[in-house]
Amino acid sequence: ENIQEVIIRRVRVLTSGEPVQGPDIPVPEGYHVTVRQRYHSGDPQGRVAFSRNDIGDDATRSLLYDGDSVSGRVSNLNKVWVDSDTANTDFELMVER
Repeated sequence: ENIQEVIIRRVRVLTSGEPVQGPDIPVPEGYHVTVRQRYHSGDPQGRVAFSRNDIGDDATRSLLYDGDSVSGRVSNLNKVWVDSDTANTDFELMVER
């Protein structure tokens, strides 16, 4: 039986320019994390990185718009950092096999 397990957490950037760290939830071996920017009114530009230092660097972060996603392997969701050019931008952190 091929059952795919998924853990989903929502993270909200309340203030533009103040990066938000993902929650302290371990990611099991063999799983990956997908970060998806949720749909909003307007067109916010989200930023995602896998370290606090990288969120402010164009060369090491990913830019997202509504519905876009980026995936990677991390040991804990607290390695994920998100920010946006617009307040109250929501992201989903999905852990899946």
